Amino acid sequence: MAILCMIAVTIESHSHMYTLLTLALVGGIAYASHAASASALSGMLSHSIHILAVGLWGGVVLIVAAFSKETSNWKNFLSWFTPFAIGCFVLLSLSGFISMIIIMGLSNYVNSWATDYGQSLLLKHITIIPLLAFAVINGFLMKKAIKQPEYKPVAWIRAESIILLIIFLFTAIMVTQSPPANISHMAMDSSILPFIYGKQVTLPLTFQVTVVGTLFLFVALLFFVYVLICFYKKTVWLSVLSAGLFVFAFYIAMMTSIQV
Repeated sequence: MAILCMIAVTIESHSHMYTLLTLALVGGIAYASHAASASALSGMLSHSIHILAVGLWGGVVLIVAAFSKETSNWKNFLSWFTPFAIGCFVLLSLSGFISMIIIMGLSNYVNSWATDYGQSLLLKHITIIPLLAFAVINGFLMKKAIKQPEYKPVAWIRAESIILLIIFLFTAIMVTQSPPANISHMAMDSSILPFIYGKQVTLPLTFQVTVVGTLFLFVALLFFVYVLICFYKKTVWLSVLSAGLFVFAFYIAMMTSIQV
């Protein structure tokens, strides 16, 4: 189906054909998803909405980041894209939450961290947090800063696209793994938590307040705030680095707050 979409673009087919092929592609991906395998109708529907929302929002971000050069109409672009992106993110979050419940249930979220699938899901969720920071920068703070010539909006939306691609990477890793249908059995095959703790973990996983976990959570908060500070300092590359360090610190905070 993806090949048909590429052919339609190459031969400059009718715009309605693009829409039909895209919807068929989304339906095909949703049909083969983990959510659809757990619950055919509701899983396929929730995953279809999830893919459409991320495709519409993330697709615009990636295209603008890759090909935009002119910024004279940037304010007009933000006037329609910001509310559009907010709507897509709401749909994306709701459909993703429903898909997660269908796949493994909300009560098994923390326990799923004992599996490779759950680790990828956790990292994906953590990376969404700095993505929201860049969304605030590009959607709201940039509206006022665009009047100042030293601010380069394309550079900042490229920074957002980098974080978005990292989220896609974690999603791609999840697709290649089996969902945690039998967490107890899958946890025995996972090597991540035994590597961190030096021993095999037992379920259920529970949280406990630890000095190390609290320290890394505080450090993560500092890195998150610094992402926003970097906007006012006009240091784009440092904001991306801070976002990466936030993900690392927050992840360590979660891992060191688990009682095994």
